[in-house]
Amino acid sequence: MTNTNISFNKRKLESLKASTKPTWYYATNFEGLALVVGKKKKTYYAHWAIPVVDKATGNLKYVGKRKKLGGFHIPLDEIKAMVRQKLDDLKTVSLSADGSLTVGGLCSAFIKNGSAGYRVKVKGAKIKYKKKTTFNYNFFLNTYVLLKTKKQEIISMMTDPFRFNGAGYVTGALKDIPLNKVSKRDIEIFHTRMEPIKISANRALAALSVAFDWDMKRSTDRLYKGDNNPCLRVSKYQENKDKKHLVLNKVIEVRNYCLNEQWRDPHFLTFYALCLEIGERLSDLFRLVWHKPQSEKEIKNCSGWLQLAAQIQLQVKVIIFQFQRCVGNLPQPSGENVKMDSPVSLVHLSVMVMAIDQQMMALLK
Repeated sequence: MTNTNISFNKRKLESLKASTKPTWYYATNFEGLALVVGKKKKTYYAHWAIPVVDKATGNLKYVGKRKKLGGFHIPLDEIKAMVRQKLDDLKTVSLSADGSLTVGGLCSAFIKNGSAGYRVKVKGAKIKYKKKTTFNYNFFLNTYVLLKTKKQEIISMMTDPFRFNGAGYVTGALKDIPLNKVSKRDIEIFHTRMEPIKISANRALAALSVAFDWDMKRSTDRLYKGDNNPCLRVSKYQENKDKKHLVLNKVIEVRNYCLNEQWRDPHFLTFYALCLEIGERLSDLFRLVWHKPQSEKEIKNCSGWLQLAAQIQLQVKVIIFQFQRCVGNLPQPSGENVKMDSPVSLVHLSVMVMAIDQQMMALLK
């Protein structure tokens, strides 16, 4: 099979001879028109190319498509009219069928190349997504946008005919909408479909918005060509969060117990006091380690380290420095029996003990 580009006119096409191997001729003077010359007949085709996300690399590439129009007996002007009428619709259908420049294609690209990378809504230094955040983004996009789930009730909820704002019924899934036609209304329909599960609806909307932001900030191979994120200004469902707080007196009582009863269970009470003081996620505190890990894998699996030995050395240096300063500022004892080079007096020792005691209390806190 060979390909040739020629100018399409009646005399030129009639002069094309049949061959044992099919030969494709593409019109240089008319977009989207082709003719295949076989052994026994000639046939007109419409042809076009669509951008597709490469599953291996995540980059954008173009794939050719063809659609049979009719035999050579049809007049050339009539064939051209058919191409003008059908070409745009054929491109749209191909985009949806191949999942290339669709909302689903964008989400797939984000899951493969973006969800484990750097945050897109953070100013300043680059910060990578935590594993839990990556997992949640991928879960909500796979389940509610790409519909990769075995739960038929979810698939029905997202695809069945749906009455929206009393303006008739809408059909189809969000993942099949081409990116050049997706609008805020499509996102609102997607969000409204999930009304029975309001919190999941808000999470899925947030993940979808992040996916659009990620694509819009890419310097190359950008899929969505719009200027504004269609997920913006879509109203979320109100969430009634269950926030219960301890009264202040109870908090102080628990804190004092943790500090004063360390001998009962040092590790547990220290960890409990840490949770009470800083209010971080338990998953972050559970992965906190004493010393800096040695390997890159261990560093990635932990949430931080305390460097206990270095901190103790620092505190000892501070204690010694403060003791020396205190001793230097104290007046020398007077009396006939006291020499200037005599050992440190009890007063000096008391100052040292007090300094050490204060630093140890600071370490415990």
